[in-house]
Amino acid sequence: MTTRCVPTHSACSIDLFAPRRNAATLTALRSADHVVACGLADPVGLARFLRSWAELGEAVSTDRVSVVMNRVRPSAVGIDANRQVVAALRRFGGIHAPFLVPHDQSGADAAVLTGRTLRDAAPKSPARTGILRLVHRELLPEPVRARGRGLGRMPWRRRAPAL
Repeated sequence: MTTRCVPTHSACSIDLFAPRRNAATLTALRSADHVVACGLADPVGLARFLRSWAELGEAVSTDRVSVVMNRVRPSAVGIDANRQVVAALRRFGGIHAPFLVPHDQSGADAAVLTGRTLRDAAPKSPARTGILRLVHRELLPEPVRARGRGLGRMPWRRRAPAL
């Protein structure tokens, strides 16, 4: 499975001069079997995302496109930010099941300040929870079931080196 995650507002902008600046991005989008389209959940980010949404539809050859809106917060969108973002995407883009990642400035700052991942710096971060929801529901393949009793040999597990 090939998954490409690109910010749509920069990936699909049209270049008028050859060679096209975004040719590599467009080639990757055409060859992907699953695309994750990411946007910022504030008025400017939503407008940019929705303008690029139609162009993205023309650039991809798959029907597996997951929409992720990042940094969802009431201070930028208003009361009940999740509902507002979902309603705007549905009304203006026909998008019905976006993944929403809450804004978590303190968790992100802790990760940047300490040079660690969000998982290590802020394991209970709401942003991390939103990202995990996306990964588990959309990006990870179904787990391989072991035959018979016990765990069996899982294809993604490495064997311990022989000593």
